[in-house]
Amino acid sequence: MKRIFLVFVYGAYFLIPSAQSDLERCGSSVSVGTKRIVYYQIVNESVSLNSAPDYASDPIEPIIRWYRDGRLIAANKRLITFVAESGLNGSVYRFTVSEFRGDVIFESEDVVLIVGEIPRLELLSGRRLSFRETSNDTLKIRLDVAGVPRPSLRVVRPQNKSRVVSSAKFEIRSNAIHVRGLSLEDWGDYEVIASSCLGNVMINMSIKILGGVHQTNLTDTTKAILCSKNVEFTCTAVAHPKPSIEWVWNDTLLFDGRYGITEESVVAPDGHRHKITSTLKIIGVEREDNERGLIRCKSKNGIEETCVGFQLNVLCTPSACGFHFVQLTNDSIVANIDHPTDIGGFSVNHLRVLVYVFFDQQSSLISNNTYGPDQEFIKLKNLSSSSTYHFLCQASNALGYGEVGKFNAQTLGEPQSSVRINVSQSNCTSATLEFYSETVGINSQIRYEVLYTVLAGIQNEYNGTFSMASAIKERSNCPVTTLFNLEGNTKYAAVVRELNVYGAGAFSDPVHFETLCVADDAGMPAWQIIIISMGAAIYLVFVTFLYKRYKKN
Repeated sequence: MKRIFLVFVYGAYFLIPSAQSDLERCGSSVSVGTKRIVYYQIVNESVSLNSAPDYASDPIEPIIRWYRDGRLIAANKRLITFVAESGLNGSVYRFTVSEFRGDVIFESEDVVLIVGEIPRLELLSGRRLSFRETSNDTLKIRLDVAGVPRPSLRVVRPQNKSRVVSSAKFEIRSNAIHVRGLSLEDWGDYEVIASSCLGNVMINMSIKILGGVHQTNLTDTTKAILCSKNVEFTCTAVAHPKPSIEWVWNDTLLFDGRYGITEESVVAPDGHRHKITSTLKIIGVEREDNERGLIRCKSKNGIEETCVGFQLNVLCTPSACGFHFVQLTNDSIVANIDHPTDIGGFSVNHLRVLVYVFFDQQSSLISNNTYGPDQEFIKLKNLSSSSTYHFLCQASNALGYGEVGKFNAQTLGEPQSSVRINVSQSNCTSATLEFYSETVGINSQIRYEVLYTVLAGIQNEYNGTFSMASAIKERSNCPVTTLFNLEGNTKYAAVVRELNVYGAGAFSDPVHFETLCVADDAGMPAWQIIIISMGAAIYLVFVTFLYKRYKKN
């Protein structure tokens, strides 16, 4: 219980509270309108007002009357005591001193009673706050602040007790803290303090920064590795919330097997975010890996996704070289060189060509030459006709000889008489003939000459003779040819021979075939067509009648 005293000093009376420190904190000079506030009291606590005048000069004790808001509440009491209820907030108190005869000899000044409330504070946004890292948006932390007199607010960081109220970062407006441009430096704990003359209240809150993914260790993004060796790539991501990392190559997510993926998770150096380090190990790199593009490390944490590409250059020996043959005769071969499509990451030093000849199911080396990297063609002379030659070609770079290209070529031989004819298809006006030969050489060096003629009488059996005089001649560059504009339902005989640079071979044995035409409806008499049509119509009517009768029953 606190008391206020009225003291007569040098002809004037003053109201002085017993707890002077309360007035100092609450500010005794504060005014409400024209009424001077002289007292704060916590709600539901007792308060006492004491006039305490010195009446020693008057032999008869005067009469003291107490008034609240102009109404008499007590008489003949120097001290009045009551409970400071909230309904008394703003009440005006005064007292008068009267002589025994009733004349007022003193009337006090008005005293405004302020019923105070201890500060109350609540964070409506929660005490553990998470915000996205941003430099433009203004965030709002909502508060519920109450108390009489109204408390003042401030925000401090416990680690250094620095005040951040109304700074460029934290600004207090009414019942909210407005935050501008949170960054990683603002991550941590804070104290929100509400203060008044009746006390302080403090609430702790923590702020976490939900930021994007920051990838590090991005300097070693290109590696050159020898074929069949292992290689490792490392990708590090720092973020909050915790990021995840996956490896993608040529739009394919990498898993176990040829790939080994290990991951380590620690707290980042700033003490707040997560640091994830993922290492991709590729077992036995191959030449084909150069064609798969960048290896991509994707990091994401629900707020942002980042990606970094790693370049793998596989260094190998050259791919196979080869030939395409431009000319083959009976004793020479001329071929253009097909250089390697992949030189393995180095320059080609030279080409090595080995040539073997096959004879009686055995091979014998006849040429072993080395050519410069710009050699365009080779030519072999004085070869045996009707022979098969086996070519091997290798390109060399700084790592050695590469893959072996294997090719076969045959020198041209004389046309053979052992050509066979197969009639694969015949119809009313055409027939397709296929030729089979044992002549050594490639097809483009051989042509075919075909003779065909009509056999005398379609009813006669073929007697094995062939009339050259009446035969029709055609030539073909392919082992398959089609004879057109033949007569229907007619027997034919045909022979074939080979042609090449040596000349013409002997004609094959004759083969005979027949063009057969299938009769159509045009040859059917009209009366047969009419009878068939009427029968079909009667049958259709009868079946329909039976079906309807069946459904009705």
